[in-house]
Formats: sequence, C-alpha cells, structure tokens
Amino acid sequence: MPAATGANLDYSALEDIELPFTPDIIISPSSLGAFARTIDNDSVCLNPGLFCRKASIGTAAILSFNRPMETKEDSIAQRVRIDFIQF
Repeated sequence: MPAATGANLDYSALEDIELPFTPDIIISPSSLGAFARTIDNDSVCLNPGLFCRKASIGTAAILSFNRPMETKEDSIAQRVRIDFIQF
C-alpha cells in the first residue's frame, strides 16, 4: 500500500522497524495535542505534546502506577494513571 501524498513514510523499510513484541507504553511526543489512548486493552499510547514551544507554554505527562503487576493477564492500561500538566 503506498503512503499518502506528503506523508513521511517509507514502506520499503517497514520490516526494519517492526517490533517482535507489544510494548506496554508507547511515548511519542509531537506537535499534536496531548493525549493518551488504550490500544487493544493491553498497551497505552501516549503523546505528551511538546515540552517547549516557541510562542506558548508546553505540556508534560505524569505517569502514576497504582499497583504492581499481579498476573500475566494484568495489563498496564488497568494500572496506570496519566495526568497532563502545562507549564
């Protein structure tokens, strides 16, 4: 499948960036608004936004884990709380 026009994607190198496991938390800061989402009830995708911006205040994320992992079926999404703060 070709990438959309203007997208910075190179599908020819896709096998080089595939992970052999599913990460618990993916942190990917970008200029988009801050957000956190649960993916497949197992992983958490987090965009804390940018800490420093040219003309405005930035954001940061605070992750709090409420209990240790008890079983293999326990997911990180059930144990983490994410708060966003602005500076």
